[in-house]
Amino acid sequence: MSQIIIPLAETVVVPATTIPEKEFPAQYILKLDINALSMGEQDTIYGESVPYNPANGERLMSQRTEVRVPFWQAVEEVPSVAAAFAAVAEAWPDLVAFQEELRLAAEAASQPNS
Repeated sequence: MSQIIIPLAETVVVPATTIPEKEFPAQYILKLDINALSMGEQDTIYGESVPYNPANGERLMSQRTEVRVPFWQAVEEVPSVAAAFAAVAEAWPDLVAFQEELRLAAEAASQPNS
């Protein structure tokens, strides 16, 4: 399964106390929501991430990072956000088609054998 992880500039280290020291060199995105309902200033990007260790799959859920920023302002001022949203827009027809494939497969699986 694909995962969206982001390398951290500085690895999060949980010091050894009663448990062994642990390192988390990446971030794992838990939630990502784009709200563009108003087509204006009230639209937002919201996300949550946690430190993540890709080697063992462990996530440090107690260290959540939340991001909430104005969507259109981010698209205009942050080139990587603009590129990411353009990629989502380009992939949208494929995502719609994939959803239809899943629906048809589920429908076929629920039909009695003829």
